[in-house]
Amino acid sequence: IILGIGVAAAFAFIRLRKPAPKTGLKYKFDLDALFEANPYLRLDDKEVLRFLAEAGGEAFAAEVRDRFDVPRTSLWRMIRRLEGEGIVEVEAVGGQSLVRISPKYRSGGAKE
Repeated sequence: IILGIGVAAAFAFIRLRKPAPKTGLKYKFDLDALFEANPYLRLDDKEVLRFLAEAGGEAFAAEVRDRFDVPRTSLWRMIRRLEGEGIVEVEAVGGQSLVRISPKYRSGGAKE
């Protein structure tokens, strides 16, 4: 019985840690308009937004952290600041945080 409970707990743990698939939709973003509307953005903010745009407008926070090799707390300060400005949205997906550029910055709303 104990072994069965252990196996079930391990399976549940592994399943929760697996990231859920992304939406698969790729959008183009008007980064020039975004940067023009928000001239106070820092250089690192702009680089993260470019990365998100190249990734179809969304990426998991862990992917961003790995790409830019920044501490978790620094990245979360940046994400919360951008979220407060309405530039990005954050959604919990499969136990992870999916960071997405706000739809208002989609250029023409056309999918790639």
